[in-house]
Order: sequence, then structure tokens, then C-alpha cells
Amino acid sequence: MRRSFFAALAVLACAGCTSAPRAPVLAIAPPPAIRSDAEPPSPERAPAVLAPSAAGNASARDVSAAAEIELSSARAALSDDRIDAASDHLARASAAAPKLAAPQLAAIELLHGRMHELARRWSDARDAYAAAFRKDPTSVTALLLEARVLAIAGDTSSAAERLACAATDRSSSIELQRAAGETLLAAHDAERALPFLRRALVLGHSDAGAFESLARALFRLGRHAEVAALAEEVRVESLSDAARLLVARSALIAGRAELAVRLLGASAAALDADPEAWLDLSRAHALSDHVSEAREAVEHALALAPDSVEALLLAGHIEKLDGRPRDAAVSYSRALRAGADPATVSALIEALAPATAKRP
Repeated sequence: MRRSFFAALAVLACAGCTSAPRAPVLAIAPPPAIRSDAEPPSPERAPAVLAPSAAGNASARDVSAAAEIELSSARAALSDDRIDAASDHLARASAAAPKLAAPQLAAIELLHGRMHELARRWSDARDAYAAAFRKDPTSVTALLLEARVLAIAGDTSSAAERLACAATDRSSSIELQRAAGETLLAAHDAERALPFLRRALVLGHSDAGAFESLARALFRLGRHAEVAALAEEVRVESLSDAARLLVARSALIAGRAELAVRLLGASAAALDADPEAWLDLSRAHALSDHVSEAREAVEHALALAPDSVEALLLAGHIEKLDGRPRDAAVSYSRALRAGADPATVSALIEALAPATAKRP
């Protein structure tokens, strides 16, 4: 009888928990800031070597060094939102363009893009980042920033296609693999996201961030056993609370209750404010024959959401599992008053009648 109840409880565990736990929507993370360790010069004036009268006679090395000073000053100005000052520095750096190498030419365009972003000129920012990539086709940062601006402007589909093409051509770049996968995921194309995210996980040596993105893609596709299996490849402590909650839910659906208990037990901070997480922990304990722990967890859920129909029904099931039919009936009745389906609750209470009659 206990096994048949657990079968019913497993169904209850799956019903209503096929959606991912609440978590931030995945999108392209901003690449590292375009910065340099060089300190900007104290007086903000053009180095003499960049003056029109001197530039023609200066060596390429001197011009490059002077341009780097202007780029450092532009970065400093942009970090303080001084767009006009940054524009002046970039204009002086651009004057040396004929003697600059591809990375510096790209850096000028990247900073122009950042300047346009600060002014919320998204189209101009995208054009600048595209120009940066044309000037330095090795720049992963330019690709990421161009795609990021596309996504900000609402064109996630184009951003995903741009990154997917780049990631296919550059299979050794973990940044591109992960960005392509996460952007395809944001564009609701989890199936196409999978190979990129798998590759990112391999390149990142089981990096926790790559794991989380891959787990979310598999979750959306309903491949819960694969999500649970992935958890064996990473340290639970390295995962974010959101990742642990998601993998725990997949573990429950896949029948891996003990794994769910382990994952949720490492997410105490997330559990404190999330009744759904407490419900998942309660289900996991119940399916693992930990009745007292299951009751304690569902009581935490009810403390956070006293009128939760789902929690009240689960509380009733746990009381029934523990041989307390009268307490189970009380929980079922509370669920009915909270809005549970009357036919469902009536059937549950009627099923308790024989056990209730036997008790003194």
C-alpha cells in the first residue's frame, strides 16, 4: 500500500512542477569592460606626436603609444559618463589611424560603440561594434557586443543567428559557444542551443555557469533525466541557488528523490523565501521515506503561503502516509476552502473514510 501511495505521490510531485523554478531570464552577459591597466595622463591634452604637424614624421611605435594614451583617457572619460571628453580623445586617436594596428583600430570602434550605448543610440552602437569586427576579425569582444546590442534592441533572433554562425566557425572559444547557446535559449530555440552549451561545458571544464545554461536548455526540452545526470559532473557547492532548484526539480520528475534532497539541502538561503522550493524539498523527503522531514518542509511552505492549495494537498498526503487520516482530512478540507477542485478533494476525503473509521 505504501508503494502505491508513493506512485501517487510521484504523480503529484510531477503535476504542477514541469516549469522551471523562478530564475533570471538568460541573455547575453556583457563581455568584460573594455579597459586598460594604463592610467590616463593627468592633463587631458593630445600627445605632441599626434599633432598634425608631427604625426607625419613620427614613428609607428610612437604614434601607437600616443594613441594608446588617448584610448586610456577615453576609457576613463566613459567610465565617468563624460561623453564629450571621450569623443575628443577618440577623435585624436582616430587621427593616427594610418599607423595603427588592427587591435587599436578595433579598440577605437569599440569605445565609439560604448559611447553610443551611453547615449542610448543603439543603431549607432551596433554599427560601431560591427566596424570593430571588420577592422579586427579576431575580436570576440566585438561580436559579443554587437549581439548584445541587437538583443537590447529587441532583435534576439538576429543576435542568436550572428553568434551561432560565429561560434560554429570558432569552436574553441568558450565565450562564443556559451553566448550563442544562451542567446538561442533566450530566443526560445533550446534544441539548437544544446550543442553550443555542451561545447562550452567541455571547454570550461565543467564550469558552473555553462552547466547552469545547459541544464536550463535540457529542462525546457523536458529531458529531466539528463539534467539529473549532469549534476554528477559538477560540485553542488559551485552552483547558484537558481541552478540547484532547477536541477532538484528535474531530479524529482526523473525519480531521483535523494539527489533532490541533496541539492535542496545546499540551498538554504533560497528556501527561506520560496514556498515552491520548500514544496519540492517536502516531496523529495516524502519520496525518500523521510516523513518527519517532509512534514517539516511542507510546514515551512505553508508558513510562507498559508492558502497554497498545492501545499495543503501535499500536507494531507503526508499525514495520510504517516497513518494520520483525521489530520489528512483537515488539510484536504483547508485545501477545498482555499480553492482546490471539489471533485478532487471529495475523492481524497472519501478514500480516507475506511482508515478514519478504524481509528478510535
